[in-house]
Amino acid sequence: MAYIEDHRIIDGRQPRDVRLWLVASCPGFASAGHATGLFAGRSFVAYPADSCDVNGLERYMRNRSDFQRVRYNMHLPALRRGDHLSIYDPPLKYRTLD
Repeated sequence: MAYIEDHRIIDGRQPRDVRLWLVASCPGFASAGHATGLFAGRSFVAYPADSCDVNGLERYMRNRSDFQRVRYNMHLPALRRGDHLSIYDPPLKYRTLD
């Protein structure tokens, strides 16, 4: 079973209503969290990118040493058994005020 944690507080939209995501792989999280078992799954982190400074958010994600393969997705990644996905609000400095 895949495990999804939605840590968003500010952005209350359903994931299907978000038009653009910034997604990264987190290899260090796979062994530390819920993505464990006989075959440790993959671990991902995702930020909704359609209502923020996407260039700044992308720079932030690329500068983090624990994030790899930063990419734009129209949908959240397809998860397999044992995978883990954490969804977060963009950091405050990259949010746009509506």
